[in-house]
Amino acid sequence: MAYTGFFDADYLPPTAFYFRLKFNSVEDMDSSFQEVSGLKLTITTDPKKEGGNNAAPFNIPNPPTYSDLVLKRCLMPNSNLDSWCKNAFEYFKFDPKDIELALLGADGVPLAVWNIAKKMI
Repeated sequence: MAYTGFFDADYLPPTAFYFRLKFNSVEDMDSSFQEVSGLKLTITTDPKKEGGNNAAPFNIPNPPTYSDLVLKRCLMPNSNLDSWCKNAFEYFKFDPKDIELALLGADGVPLAVWNIAKKMI
């Protein structure tokens, strides 16, 4: 059965999947993981009352906030990825990277893709 989309009436979730982490600028840092969490965007609002209009306040959106990206159970250990993380954790040398996170089916075909700009550990 070919993949057609999450919102189709006959869609069935994949029985086997994994995540591919791909760095857009450095190919030798790519890796795969069994579990990913933290793909969350939150936008809060502040109510503002307008002078002369007492019916209802306007809700003004604040800048978005993002949750931390958590990658678990690495399937392909990668020394370059380890070094990038170690530089951030131990030496406080931060090097933000653009990354592509893809949900892949058992056959390696992308089911969903997220592009994350300037991700830092």
